[in-house]
Amino acid sequence: MSRRSLHLAVKLDFRRPSLHSAGLHVVTSKTTRRTSSHYDSGDLRLARWACTLFRVGKDTWTISVDGTDVHSFPGTELPPAEALDFLTAYLRGAEVVPLVQVRSKCRHVELADAKGVLVTLDDERSDGIPASDSNGTRRLVVSSPASARRPVEVVARAMRAAGAQANHQVPAYLVVAGIPGPPPEVPVPEVTPSSTVTEAIRGALAASVIRLVRFDGPTRVGDDPEALHQARVATRRLRSDLRTFQPLLEPGWVADLRNSLSELADDLGRVRDADVLLERLHESAAGIADCAAVDNVLASLVRGRDADRDRLLEVMRSASYLQLLGRLVSAARSPALLEGRDAPAADVLPELARRTWQRLRRRVRALDDKPSDVELHAVRIAAKRARYAAEAVAPAVGPAALAFARGMADVQTHLGDLHDAVVAADWLREAAAAAPPRDAFVAGELRGRQLEQAAALRGSWRQVWRRAKSSRLRRWM
Repeated sequence: MSRRSLHLAVKLDFRRPSLHSAGLHVVTSKTTRRTSSHYDSGDLRLARWACTLFRVGKDTWTISVDGTDVHSFPGTELPPAEALDFLTAYLRGAEVVPLVQVRSKCRHVELADAKGVLVTLDDERSDGIPASDSNGTRRLVVSSPASARRPVEVVARAMRAAGAQANHQVPAYLVVAGIPGPPPEVPVPEVTPSSTVTEAIRGALAASVIRLVRFDGPTRVGDDPEALHQARVATRRLRSDLRTFQPLLEPGWVADLRNSLSELADDLGRVRDADVLLERLHESAAGIADCAAVDNVLASLVRGRDADRDRLLEVMRSASYLQLLGRLVSAARSPALLEGRDAPAADVLPELARRTWQRLRRRVRALDDKPSDVELHAVRIAAKRARYAAEAVAPAVGPAALAFARGMADVQTHLGDLHDAVVAADWLREAAAAAPPRDAFVAGELRGRQLEQAAALRGSWRQVWRRAKSSRLRRWM
């Protein structure tokens, strides 16, 4: 279940106030203790990404990002290879060394009202080893289900009244080690309508570079298809943003980055496309009694997907991929702009987004009454580019650009579903031709379902388009 959390910093002698007056009472309370050994590179690359690598006990290594434990690996004295592989995008070749040992004591309290458990409060004190009054830290983490906002606010308000303050997320292990929190490796500027072109471009590129780095490790582990999807989205957005901002950037710099990203996007795309096709066909197979035949039909798709994933991991463990990540970090920090970098973004960027819209509109106007699936797929790609362009300039332009982007997203999604159904039907036709009669019959039944879905989507896409192209959504351009 998704949860919302709030981090607060308090002094070591802080006394937690009673919450009875807020209608909350303690359901459970327990105290845990642990000793952890924390590692980072000499230049604190992990800390610059709010990432932590630590060992608890003798045989468990944990990676934490933004204060949340995201993955654990078995290992003994040295960081296991699997953990270092997970951290590749953060470290990019830098070696990790032991920094500090930390002793922590955490009081975990569950609070409830008449409706049941609503909020948890973790009160954690950390000290270096050996402990010192000058290097101890204490923080509170208040959390509840994402759907229940009020309990977190009630508890946080009471804690602030007792002296708690906003926690700026400097990791406790740095504090106890006496190391100042380092600046982020990829800073994200706050972009507003008064920002410059440089700030707007940096903001757009930084968001996607951070997304790619964040989902690199989970993609390597491979236990969540969404991680691979997000890594692919990051590469697509980067290529799209570089294309949108191309008139403001050095041509050779843009071309080189886009070409390198294209190769990575292709490698990610092959695995992601297979995931999407597998998920679609499994859903389509609901109700088919012959499960064994369904598995037989999909077996070659699974084998191909696994082989593509192995090739992707080879790419992600190559020197050229590490170099690309380094170039992307540099690009997000200092893009190669032409003259005019200090011009107001709100004056310059709407025209760039308008160009992507105009290309899309020309493509749609060129269609006849019964466009081919290939032509509609090209419209989908153009709609995606128009959406990404609007989202890239929205911080400098305002919420009107996001309303337009939502319309383009509707077109992209509708035509994307059509494309996926067409691809699935084509794949099933080939699978049926190579299968024995029993499996071929099931493949044919699945193909019929995909063709039916494609026909419905093909007949209704113009309704979605008419809503999305509304002139009121484009007044900001």
